[in-house]
Amino acid sequence: MGKFDGVLLAADFDNTLRPENMARVPERNLLALEYFMKNGGRFTLATGRDLRSFRSIRHLLTVNAPVVLSNGAALFDPRTDTVVYEAGLPRDFQTDVAELMARFPRIGVEIHHGFDIFVPRCNRGVEEHLARMEETPRTAALEQIDQATKFALFTDTIRTEDAAVHEILRYLESRWRGKYEAYISGGIVDVAAAGVSKASGVRRLLSILGLKAEHLYCAGDGRNDLPMMAEARESFAPADANPAVLCAGPTVVCSAADGALGEIVGILDKRYGQA
Repeated sequence: MGKFDGVLLAADFDNTLRPENMARVPERNLLALEYFMKNGGRFTLATGRDLRSFRSIRHLLTVNAPVVLSNGAALFDPRTDTVVYEAGLPRDFQTDVAELMARFPRIGVEIHHGFDIFVPRCNRGVEEHLARMEETPRTAALEQIDQATKFALFTDTIRTEDAAVHEILRYLESRWRGKYEAYISGGIVDVAAAGVSKASGVRRLLSILGLKAEHLYCAGDGRNDLPMMAEARESFAPADANPAVLCAGPTVVCSAADGALGEIVGILDKRYGQA
């Protein structure tokens, strides 16, 4: 029996587990997570990255549970290379995306399904995002895309949460409240079906693993992490997280660069006592 038996730790990847300006996950995080899993803990990622872009980072770390992708719209088990679960957008999502493209002629659009990324309209934000994810898009007309897990809307500068991205979010909420879930991350608005979030993904994962929510711990730095952080017994945020996350009342730890997950495992180590 390990001291962390029954414990699930779910962490965002970008700017929580690994800073975007680093090529590798900090060693402190890797060593701490190895210790956590060796002593019975289950560790997973809960990220906005989709199935395809996850492949560009999977070699950087080890997990011992299915990962939560696309803000909860998909579960993927890298140990068996299988999709455990995938949600779908409403059948008429193309009509809504077309309306958004007409209403906001400068936005770029990605549509995700399985391992495919389709780009009905490109802009600087889409180009920057795909380069960061080391991905090549498949250009396709909107009417050719009949299934999707999520779509993403991009301003020209994806690292900046400016007025334009909030205008897009307000429009989505005013037009289709109850049909979609939308999350801001910098200059990106990620859109999934109603009810889909990192929280729903983590709840589904708890059920698959047969674990209890009373031993769920979550870590994240962005607005899209807030739903799952609200589900946790205790949530954690790096010191340089989005101000909206810090204001939500998580336990604040050091930055991702300084080993945020290492500090979190240290806190859990004291909580769960000796092996």
